[in-house]
Amino acid sequence: MIVDVETTTPIRQAEVGAAKQMVERNQALFRLYPERFVGDAGYGAAEMLGWLVDEQGIEPHIPVLDKTWRPGEVELVE
Repeated sequence: MIVDVETTTPIRQAEVGAAKQMVERNQALFRLYPERFVGDAGYGAAEMLGWLVDEQGIEPHIPVLDKTWRPGEVELVE
């Protein structure tokens, strides 16, 4: 069931900000408190994951980009 849609520019920060606003808006308007959030790797930044888990209590189902294993390379963690 689709309950909210927001268009954004194709920039990760704009999409993450819109996702946060939609979660908060649906909590306020419809009293919907999701248990899980599914997204692509663009939502896998530490700030977004921290907000989901620590502040909202939402379980993320998001691939995380791990940039720590080798300088200059990116590995997708599943």
